[in-house]
Amino acid sequence: KLLRALDGPAIEAMIVAIPMGMAAGAMNALLFVYLKEMGATTVLLGTTLVCNIMTEIPCFIYSRALRERFGIRSILYIGLLAYAARVACYAVITNPWTVLPAELLHGQGRHT
Repeated sequence: KLLRALDGPAIEAMIVAIPMGMAAGAMNALLFVYLKEMGATTVLLGTTLVCNIMTEIPCFIYSRALRERFGIRSILYIGLLAYAARVACYAVITNPWTVLPAELLHGQGRHT
């Protein structure tokens, strides 16, 4: 039964979701270290978490409607683009406070 459930779209979703989840785990584990090295305060670190949570709420509320309108494949690719944009922002910031706009992509990258 399990092998029958692994059709093309399910395999495609796993090919996207598994590496993305691994990368997200590494990023979440190291983001605060990276920001602290740039001189971030605990207030900023807490603010990044608030931004993360704020962007998850609409994604949870509208996830069904978004999936029905755009389909799973499009949602996966939107998530990948948001995630890539977020990581690219991390790569170019020099002031730790400039991480906040990138954190607004958290919900789209992980929960759509």
